[in-house]
Amino acid sequence: MSTTKQFNFNHLSVKDLVDARDMFHVHLINKRNVVATAIGRYLIRHSDIDSHGKFIDREKGQGSKMNSKQRDERTLSNSMVIDISWPCILVFVKHWETEEDLIKRGASDIVPKTIYMPDGRVVPICTVVAPKVSLEKEKIDINKIRFPEGLMGGGFPLLIQSQGITKVASAGCIVTDGHTYYALTNRHVAGEAGQEIKTLFGSKETCIGKSSGNSIGKIPFNDLYKGWESNNQLVSCDTGLIEISNVNEWKTEILDIPRMDEMFEINTLNLSLGIIAEHSKANGVITDSISGNVVARGAVSGVLKGEILGLFYRYKTVGGAEYVSEFLIAGRNGKDLEVHHGDSGSVWLLESKDEDDHDLLQPIALHWGQHAFLQNASDKLGYAYSLSSCLSSICRELDVELVRGWNIDLDYSWGESGHYTIGNRAVFALNRKKYPKLYRLMKNNADNISYDDAAIKQQDYNKSTDNFTPLVDVPDTVFKARVSGISRFPYENPNHYADVDLTRESDGKSLLELSKKKENLTVEFWQAFYDETDHTEMKERGLLPFRVKQIFMEMVNYLKNNDTVGFVAAAGVLGHYIGDGCQPLHGSKITNGDGRPETEGVHSAYETKMIDKNRVEIVDSLNDRITAQHASKKKFNKIPSIGSPDEAAQACINLLDVTMTQITPQQINDTYYDAVVSDSKAAGVKALWEAYGDKTIDTLARGSRYLAKYWEAAWELGKGETKTAIKTTKIAQGILKERYEDKEKFLKSYSLDTIHEYFDSNS
Repeated sequence: MSTTKQFNFNHLSVKDLVDARDMFHVHLINKRNVVATAIGRYLIRHSDIDSHGKFIDREKGQGSKMNSKQRDERTLSNSMVIDISWPCILVFVKHWETEEDLIKRGASDIVPKTIYMPDGRVVPICTVVAPKVSLEKEKIDINKIRFPEGLMGGGFPLLIQSQGITKVASAGCIVTDGHTYYALTNRHVAGEAGQEIKTLFGSKETCIGKSSGNSIGKIPFNDLYKGWESNNQLVSCDTGLIEISNVNEWKTEILDIPRMDEMFEINTLNLSLGIIAEHSKANGVITDSISGNVVARGAVSGVLKGEILGLFYRYKTVGGAEYVSEFLIAGRNGKDLEVHHGDSGSVWLLESKDEDDHDLLQPIALHWGQHAFLQNASDKLGYAYSLSSCLSSICRELDVELVRGWNIDLDYSWGESGHYTIGNRAVFALNRKKYPKLYRLMKNNADNISYDDAAIKQQDYNKSTDNFTPLVDVPDTVFKARVSGISRFPYENPNHYADVDLTRESDGKSLLELSKKKENLTVEFWQAFYDETDHTEMKERGLLPFRVKQIFMEMVNYLKNNDTVGFVAAAGVLGHYIGDGCQPLHGSKITNGDGRPETEGVHSAYETKMIDKNRVEIVDSLNDRITAQHASKKKFNKIPSIGSPDEAAQACINLLDVTMTQITPQQINDTYYDAVVSDSKAAGVKALWEAYGDKTIDTLARGSRYLAKYWEAAWELGKGETKTAIKTTKIAQGILKERYEDKEKFLKSYSLDTIHEYFDSNS
């Protein structure tokens, strides 16, 4: 007789399952074949689901061919939760054995199909074959891990020295107790109070904080879930807090995760089995889960995509106490989760919807360990499953709150796809007939300057074995990095922009309009202008054209001194600032919003997210666009001559002018505002591309041409084409890296009020 015909189990709550499992767990776990238990929803064999996703109840006579046969074993790979799956206790066993075989041994090891409670409740059991296998600790190659370049955040690696061994783990997210900010990770990672926690910035090991000593290990189940009795159960929370040394070096977003919404709150009043992953079958194909999907970013594994398989997984018994993991997370749709050692401390985010059906990513759990199960009896290698603790329980016990929205619109590497594209295409834009030697030199060093087309399209921005940063992004990832010995903070930042749309009260003229006259393009004039407009702080006094002038002068000097390394290094780095100059918002006072709250974040929406999302079309279009601009007679596409350092600065003003005329900063803000108000920030990114995508390709092509022109002009002044001492071979990355990490001798960063020191000594 069908089990579902006898009883309707759908009324069972999580508490009912907790009660039943607690009452009979000792009985179950002492069956010689049982290895673990959890609570969840009944796993239906794929063979018991027809091609339209309907359950075939074979005990009712459907599918009579199997009635006389012993049922096949149920495994994690041949079964799944579907819409009719009822609440149950999951019992994991080492082997599938028939009732006949068990009866022959006395029947004491038979796992019952149901549990009958003294108060009349009846709870079903789902038995699944999932023998555990040991996980060998892999040797982690830190050269293959992405370390922070500018800002630190969740998903980046932590390095911990313990007993002479360097261990790798993951930063989870940022929390606060109202006074101090902490990085959340595992207790076994953070260690004892005062333990230094490090990471790599560039190639330098840097302390990012110390263990606060505030941590939690195992907590009685009854203390976490008041009113739910469960004897001798200890929940593994395994959470520690790292007191952050410098909050300015961190952001709250998790690396490679598009956003982080409010935490998914779990307590005894709202916890339901609705967060268990549920699949369906259509036309014979199993679809992705419609619920219970989670995503994380591990330091070793990168982005992890999983689904919640079960709750309160009892995995171990020690001295009469049962150890419990609040979440058991599998890979999606039967795939291996591929979580590794070194991912400990990662935060899982639940993919959900708000009341308006907008997508949400809500932090829900903290990964602290993994188990591996064989999927089938014939398997030799196990699939990994995450053991994770509930984030809301953790925050409550540690008395901390999750922090969101801190540096949220600063990217870890600001607009890298745009910068890499310009650096990549500048080589193509060179006049190879007039400057064949320059072309050979830059072509041979193209991989040192930027990434190739394939890498940009795939965003495969993995660093080399010595963590070399391509030259075009050195200003963001090295110069801005807060790393002792190489940091140029705070002087570097204002070198990337200039608010040339500022107007002065005396005549209503903008800095851009005034600077078109060469007599006004001086440090002294800009200082006076900023003073008049009450922009007196260093960060308010952008100096992009003067940074370009400085680097141009250094390129010429390197050539005159037969320094090929210096020229290539400076030429590549210049690409970043020219990239800034051909982005409309780097020349504007409304760079990250015009005062309306909805426009906040427009900078990264346009310069990073929009370009990243459409990078393939951009890369595929640029060569033709560069060729067309070369042939064009339009004023927009004419590049002024550059025959001196002053003309190098003037050309930068011209680039800003053309860029901000073709796409005005106010247009970008207005378009973004309209889309965000009517829909969402994601819609804002889409609207920006629809409105300005083609023009943005124009600006990137123009930026590539300007960069090539700067290279040619410096080459001409330095007589590079005729210098036999200047070689065209590829330069070793280690040599270039040593050069760009010298903050005093290589392209020293100045503020507007100190850069006269350079010009005075190099006049």
